[in-house]
Amino acid sequence: MEELRNTFFHTVGYRREEGTPSQGACMNSPRQTESLFFCFPSLHLSALCPLKMRLANAFLLWLLCFVNDGTARGESGDVFTPEWDKQLPECKMDEFRNAFFHTVGCRGFVRVPMEGRTLKQMNRKIDGILRKQRGKNKDKNCVPVRLFYYNETSLIFLRYPDFKKKEEPGFDRTVASWVANLKDQDNDTFIAFPSIDQWKRLGDGYEYEEYEQQENTTGMICEPRNWFYDLEASNFMTFGCGWNSRIPWTDPMLSKEARMGLTVAEYENITKSRDDLYIASSYDGQSLRSYRRYFTYYILLERRDPDAVNEYKETKSRGEDVTLPTGTFCRMRQIKGKYGEQAEAYILPRSRDVPM
Repeated sequence: MEELRNTFFHTVGYRREEGTPSQGACMNSPRQTESLFFCFPSLHLSALCPLKMRLANAFLLWLLCFVNDGTARGESGDVFTPEWDKQLPECKMDEFRNAFFHTVGCRGFVRVPMEGRTLKQMNRKIDGILRKQRGKNKDKNCVPVRLFYYNETSLIFLRYPDFKKKEEPGFDRTVASWVANLKDQDNDTFIAFPSIDQWKRLGDGYEYEEYEQQENTTGMICEPRNWFYDLEASNFMTFGCGWNSRIPWTDPMLSKEARMGLTVAEYENITKSRDDLYIASSYDGQSLRSYRRYFTYYILLERRDPDAVNEYKETKSRGEDVTLPTGTFCRMRQIKGKYGEQAEAYILPRSRDVPM
């Protein structure tokens, strides 16, 4: 310590409580405090070159926020960084009895049984199906979609415009829905999307900026990717029109709030972009998250303790305020963009009577 004469020790912490948005320039995760420290010379020493020291101090504070911005630390010590996913284990397939995995391609979706397979076997089967379909449809006119629970044997899809192509001739703004009945679909299969006239038209999709410029917005849908299927209203809904609003999700088994897309889980709204880590789907508290690293998406399973989930549901049923328990992450699948695969997935059991 005698070497640090005329020097002060500084530590900085950022904290926010669960369920509240972080304030200020630095962003952190719920119930966590990040501490970093720097040593600055005393004032009389820095007075020799005040401008230089002020610039140095400003740079260090900027660096502190830059390092922490867009980073989250979970209760288990997981850190959402570009290398975070590499440290995650692969998901255990023996837990998924009587369940089916669904992923979306350009012209339809893949449904495969999960039971009796390793994760590698399942992903190779999906790759093969997507590769074959991509070969049949070499044009790159993919239809962006989201998928949601509809009932115990069906999923509902929401198609919306690819706004990256809005300057191209013939750009289609159609927003529409379609229900896929999966009853008795027990084998590996690719189910093609029907022609546009068989979808239920909801309106024309617009991005936030162009929507705000319109005088008459009748029949227009602002930021359709923010829309979700409300299981209580049996209709597509939205919480508002914002370019970076959170992407809503539903869960048919958790609570009325979850059926209405109102539930907010750990790690939501903590990354710089909503597209970096969001819940793509959820069933009985077991969530599939789309995680973006550089230009590649990964499907991660957030596995929650079933007993903790049941306790959450019981507490909710009594009208008490309770937070959805935090889960642990594992790697389920790397999205294959070269085959037209989209960052949407769903795990659906054979029936509601069968636990996932």
